[in-house]
Amino acid sequence: SAVGSSDESGRWVRSTQRQFGLTNVSVVLPTHYHDDHVAGMNLLRDSEGTQTWVANNFADVLENPRAYDLPCLWYDSIPVDRRLPLEQAFEWEEYRITLYPLPGHALYAGAACPVVDGKRMLFTGNQYQKDNGSQPNYVFQNRYRIVDYRATANLYRRLQPDVILSGQWQPL
Repeated sequence: SAVGSSDESGRWVRSTQRQFGLTNVSVVLPTHYHDDHVAGMNLLRDSEGTQTWVANNFADVLENPRAYDLPCLWYDSIPVDRRLPLEQAFEWEEYRITLYPLPGHALYAGAACPVVDGKRMLFTGNQYQKDNGSQPNYVFQNRYRIVDYRATANLYRRLQPDVILSGQWQPL
């Protein structure tokens, strides 16, 4: 687990739930494999029974991190309960969500696009950075290609999201 003992882990989960008013975390849906985005997933599985749903393009990276020479990998295997195909909608509770490939910040990454309260949201991990989302967040070891940010721009243009939500900056 990301925290020492199971007692510490349980206290951390309960504290986080109180802080954000959560009663249950049924599913986690990461945008990419980096440790700062997936570190608590096994902890949530163990303490809450949370399922892990992952895009097909990087599910194997989470389950078999030692098979990949990539930066920022979480050291433990993260079991994937549901592998999700790209560009095919799926249902979670009242939401219909579609995942799209989003290479750039990391070759093995995806964007999640649900409609929430009539607004098209696009969850992008940390593809771009800075408060206005204007600067690409590239790391050479993540195997990005020069065409990847053009593909991202084309995806944004095609989807026309009302709100873009990154993993670490204010919504755009």
